[in-house]
Amino acid sequence: MTRLALTRVVILLGVLGLLGLTAILLQSWSPTTRVHDLAVALEVEPPSPGTYAQHDVGRARILLIREPGGILSVFLVPLTDGKVMLPDVQWWRPAHRCSDFRPETTDGSINADSVFECHDPEVRSWSGISWRWAIDGRHIRGSREVQVADLMPVKYEEKWGRIRIYRSVVPW
Repeated sequence: MTRLALTRVVILLGVLGLLGLTAILLQSWSPTTRVHDLAVALEVEPPSPGTYAQHDVGRARILLIREPGGILSVFLVPLTDGKVMLPDVQWWRPAHRCSDFRPETTDGSINADSVFECHDPEVRSWSGISWRWAIDGRHIRGSREVQVADLMPVKYEEKWGRIRIYRSVVPW
């Protein structure tokens, strides 16, 4: 074998080796299916227009609201013992536990004027007027003129008719 042929074989093997290493490196940059599945906190079908759904994930409740116009909003509220922790002023400083936190519905569906609030009788009687949110997550000021934080929006991914929420956006 001549020196020229040997040089060509070595260069060819070097190029093939670099291509192989590049392919392995590129594959390692994308996570495996198992890792991706472990990162998902919640994967559900989205609610139909004019409805809502709620799902408990760890110490949080995910609220999915599909307005009659088709706009999807996803919010997160903290939970303790299965009850929503209503805020004093901020969500991280709870003031009361609510066992029935949901939007008002008319014949089982929500509309643009629906309001999220606590439906516990004892809360509605004394302070419930301050704990009300529009379905877009904005706080509705009550008679006490207390500014309470808005509902916490959650980033989500909508693919193939499913809603995916990752663990990185669920702080509790």
